[in-house]
Amino acid sequence: MNITLTPENKFAWRISGVFQSDGFFGISIHEKKNKNAKVGLFISLYFGIHLSLSSLPLILEIQKYFGCGKVTIDTNLQMCRFEISDLHSLWHIVIPHFINYPFFGAKHTSFINFVKILTLLYPYYNKNKPAHLLGQVIYLGYFMSTGSTRTVKKFNDLFKLLNLTKLTVIESLGFLNNANIERFFKINSSIVNVYFIIGIIEGDGSFYVGLRKNRKVRFGFNITTHIYELDLLYQIKWIFNCGITKIKGPTWCRYEVEGSKMLRNLFIPLVESQGGLLGSKSLNFETFKESMNIFVNKEHLTDKGLRRLVEIAYNNTTKKGSGRKHTLQEYLRIHNLES
Repeated sequence: MNITLTPENKFAWRISGVFQSDGFFGISIHEKKNKNAKVGLFISLYFGIHLSLSSLPLILEIQKYFGCGKVTIDTNLQMCRFEISDLHSLWHIVIPHFINYPFFGAKHTSFINFVKILTLLYPYYNKNKPAHLLGQVIYLGYFMSTGSTRTVKKFNDLFKLLNLTKLTVIESLGFLNNANIERFFKINSSIVNVYFIIGIIEGDGSFYVGLRKNRKVRFGFNITTHIYELDLLYQIKWIFNCGITKIKGPTWCRYEVEGSKMLRNLFIPLVESQGGLLGSKSLNFETFKESMNIFVNKEHLTDKGLRRLVEIAYNNTTKKGSGRKHTLQEYLRIHNLES
């Protein structure tokens, strides 16, 4: 498959936005069971995106774009996963993509470390890796993913297994630090554009309908992400010139817009102008629009129209009714909407 890496490739930007939300660069480390092995570790790298199973059409489009990698499905967890792990594809396809269509914040830092690791490993493609090289890779990549559950103890134990000290490994990486690879990945212009934001919405966005007392209806949209991406949410707020950005807890933050006028005049046309959404948020968006139409046409002022809007709203979440104080039947009974 021929990949066109140009700033005008809208879907390429969407992929980077999806990765910003639900992608990862990783390093897998396994101890070899062969006692006669010269080095007791096997290391592999991978790039991947995890989404809910209802986002499988989006995952398949992403695989089609890259022209490599594999898609796996976990029916028990209702998840699907796209992953590329062969060194050749990572070097010649994945890295060029993210150079042309970069992402933001902590994941950009992880990407630079990932490139450093690939730079070290590529000369040893399909060859045995010496202990000092494995030590360098572990040092750079062990805690590469944000939110990693790996422990410092295990980190130190790996160096013992390789018969290396961290100080020796750090000193051996001096040449890589002197090369200042980071300068090649400096972002000189804003990466936050409409196409990138659509990708973020595919991963972390949500359109919702709030049901209040006295039959009042509230419409909203939010992007909820890790606290590391707080600056990204501020950039999105600046682009749209509306909404608020909040720190919601020790590890997460949210950009939020409320009000039917802003949503129907800006956000709905924005998503529609890009062909809509392809993943699990597609149904969320379509039912949100349906609810909005009922509201704009004032159909919700009748019992029949309000009941229809409420039923749509309760079906507008991944887990029906999740986050709501009352069940659908309770809400209908409280507001005298039972048929």
